[in-house]
Order: sequence, then structure tokens, then C-alpha cells
Amino acid sequence: MAVGVLSSALSMLAAIAEAQSIALPGLRAFPESFTSTVDGTLFIGRLGDGGIVRANSRTGEVVVFVAPGESESRSILGVFADDAANTLWACSNDLSALGGLSSGGDSGSALKGFDLRTGAAKRSVPLPGAHAFCNDIAVDSSGEVDGEQYIAVTSGWGLDAQGVQNGIDKILRTKTAVPKGGTILVFKLQ
Repeated sequence: MAVGVLSSALSMLAAIAEAQSIALPGLRAFPESFTSTVDGTLFIGRLGDGGIVRANSRTGEVVVFVAPGESESRSILGVFADDAANTLWACSNDLSALGGLSSGGDSGSALKGFDLRTGAAKRSVPLPGAHAFCNDIAVDSSGEVDGEQYIAVTSGWGLDAQGVQNGIDKILRTKTAVPKGGTILVFKLQ
């Protein structure tokens, strides 16, 4: 038993010793979310600078894969690599009042789809509602339900939503009541 525990501990230490840091380009990258493809390629959404970085998980080589403002995107939060659909999904939100990217065209929240191999824009779906906030993305593992493909996006606030909104309202000199709980939006892809 002790040998098994020691062996596991040594394996974990070896993995930690091989870990590497991946430097992201940009002065205000502020990574919020990352995802990977089946081959280990990493995609990192940048909250401050906007855009999406692609990183080789083995070498640490990075490139800006989706340029800031591409497809009218803003600050990038959730990202999801959908290998089956060859799509990199990204949550784009207007956080310009908080110092986020302000060069994109969308003024609200949108789900963006980019080609997983080239980064070319494939689709843009604005989220409904004045206070929509795209954050997390999920696709069922098969990629299809009854012959149709769906994607689910969380939109709304988490634990201390009113506290976060109060901070935003202070900056904007507004007053916003936040509904309790969040919303999950489900889209049928065509």
C-alpha cells in the first residue's frame, strides 16, 4: 500500500515538474476561460484585450487566433471547442464600461462561432434581453439530439449578482435590479 501511494506521489511530482507556463500576448489579456480540442490545442478567451489565443499545449507556442473585434466581438468570456462541428464557440460581452475591449460592434452579449481550423467567423447569435450576459457553453457529447444539434449557453448572474451589478451601476451612474437566478438559453443550430 505504501509503495502505491509513494508511486502516485512521485508520478504527480514528475507531472508538476514538466508543467509549463504559457505567456499570452497583450497587455491586458486577462484570460477568463479556456478549452481544448481532442489533439490538445488550447484556445484562451481574453477578457481585457479581446480576441482568442491558440496555444500549442506541448511547446507553449501562442498566436492570436481570432483578432480582437473580429465578427464584432468584444470581451471574450466562455470558450468551447466543438470538434464535431468544427466550431470554436465564444461568449462575447460588452464590458467597455469596466475597461473591456471597446472596438467591437456588438453592444450587448452574443454567442459567436468561429471555424476551429482557420478562425474565420461562422455565425453570431445576439442573446435576448437588455441584461443578457453570455458566460458558459455546452454541447451534448454526441453533437446531435434526434438528428438536430443544440447548444446551451448560460446567460445571467451567479452568486452575488446584485453586488456585482451595484459596482457596475456605480461606474455608469445607473440603478439596475437584478433578477434572482440565471437563465440557460438553448439554441437549435441550422
